Formats: sequence, structure tokens, C-alpha cells
Amino acid sequence: MEQATAWILDIGHELNVAIGKYEMVHLIEKPDLLDESMQGEYCSYQMQWQGEEIPVADISACLNPSDSTTRKNLQPELVAIVAYETDESELPSYGGLVLNAIPERQLVTNDQACTLPEPQANWQKIAISCFTDNSQATPILDLPRIFSNELN
Repeated sequence: MEQATAWILDIGHELNVAIGKYEMVHLIEKPDLLDESMQGEYCSYQMQWQGEEIPVADISACLNPSDSTTRKNLQPELVAIVAYETDESELPSYGGLVLNAIPERQLVTNDQACTLPEPQANWQKIAISCFTDNSQATPILDLPRIFSNELN
């Protein structure tokens, strides 16, 4: 039975997502975010990190558009800085994900694989796979797609 380590991320609205153990770089409490994003459909903010402007995605707000106005008026309390590769020959790029709680590390096995939660069409744009965690479908995020301008 193959297993891998994942970070389980609470993104709000009782939704959890996951990323790989090497994709998590840093957590920032009470980040100073700007309300404009440089890129991507899911990126609601941008912020300064390590001398660079990086995009910050609020996935929950995008998946729950009726709630996004209320959420937009509240400054997020926690952002995870994540690393992703857009091309294997390049250095990693960085982005931020708005979180509701501190992430938890967990071992995941192939036996936990499942289908994406409903509505699947929304998740297919941003998830590469999915697994069951405590009886809940947990999509594994495709970070390069989330931070790109090419989500069609």
C-alpha cells in the first residue's frame, strides 16, 4: 500500500483541500493583503512576501460566490504560502492560500482515493485528485492551475 504525506487545509465553509508535503512553505497570521490580484480567477488578493508580490487565492469564496462579498469585507486571518512548479526546469513560484485554521499533516494511502465532491465541474478546474478523509472527500489542489491565468 503506497502512502504519501499531505497537508490538510481548512479553507472555510466546511471544506478541506490538500497539498503535498513539500508544497507548504510558510504560514502567516494576520497577513497584510491588497484587494487586487495579479493573476488567476481564484486569486482575490496579492501580498508582499520575501520581496516579491505574490497572488493569494481564496478558493472558498470562489466556490461560494454568494458568500464572497461578505468574506471580501473581512481580512483573512491566516494565509499559507505555497510553492509550485510551472515548468520542471524553472525555480518554484509562490502563492498564498486563504485558510480558516492551521493545516494538519496526514498520511494518505491509495485506498483512500475517491471521486471529487459535487459540483464536480468546479473542482475539476483546480484539483488533480481526491481522497476520503474522515468520511469527507478532500480534493488535492493543482497549484499551478490555481495561480495561472488559464482556468477555462
